[in-house]
Amino acid sequence: EALDFRYLLLEYYKKLRINENELSVILMIDHLLGQKNNLVTPDILCLKMNLSIKELDKIFVDLIEKGYLLFDTGKKIKISLKPLQKKLYEVSWLQKAGSTNLYFLLNHF
Repeated sequence: EALDFRYLLLEYYKKLRINENELSVILMIDHLLGQKNNLVTPDILCLKMNLSIKELDKIFVDLIEKGYLLFDTGKKIKISLKPLQKKLYEVSWLQKAGSTNLYFLLNHF
């Protein structure tokens, strides 16, 4: 069964301690990545959102510190939501399995 990233994000963002501003930034990043924009920055998001550059900078730092956003500095610098996607799939799987380890997973990452 394929699980949609956006569905999982909306379903579990509160459990992952993601606030609504962070949620909207994640959704916009996902949207821009889907349009083949590999490097999404606070400056670019500022043009598309009602958040200030200062707010966006803080949200980027917070998402990186939470381990949900990654800057890949391989051959080309690009941004990735893969860490968040992995976490959402883990949480979804544990939730469906009824695992008591869900508390551990959410509180130790």
